[in-house]
Amino acid sequence: KQSYQRRVRGTSHHGKYSVIDGVPRNHKGRTGMVGRGSLLRWGPNHAADTVVTRWMRDGAGKVITIDNKPVMEFVGVYRPSTNEWAIPGGRMKPNEKMFDVLKRQFSEEALETMEDVSDLEQKRIGSMLKDHFNLGITV
Repeated sequence: KQSYQRRVRGTSHHGKYSVIDGVPRNHKGRTGMVGRGSLLRWGPNHAADTVVTRWMRDGAGKVITIDNKPVMEFVGVYRPSTNEWAIPGGRMKPNEKMFDVLKRQFSEEALETMEDVSDLEQKRIGSMLKDHFNLGITV
């Protein structure tokens, strides 16, 4: 079993933190909380969400407006476990790159849950998504 210190860098957005007896310490001081709480891992638990939008258009391709303002659509996913709608995304795995998380989570949550879409159409959309992510710039 690897020690915590070998699996995680020991830094967060606030700087370095110490690990005592295999447990990271909050560098800001005691909080009264014991354990990880709702987090999956000790230390930073980074997440990535993919926001995909487009202007709503009519059958002729013209942007639809309400009160002279364009209507924006976005991709949302339904999460039955919480009975809520969300933007596709999730937590990073150790040593995973942010861009890889975005691709993985969007594919898992948005594409695999499409109902009433043929396998051929899912493959076509998956191919378009792959091409799209290959054009992107990591920010």
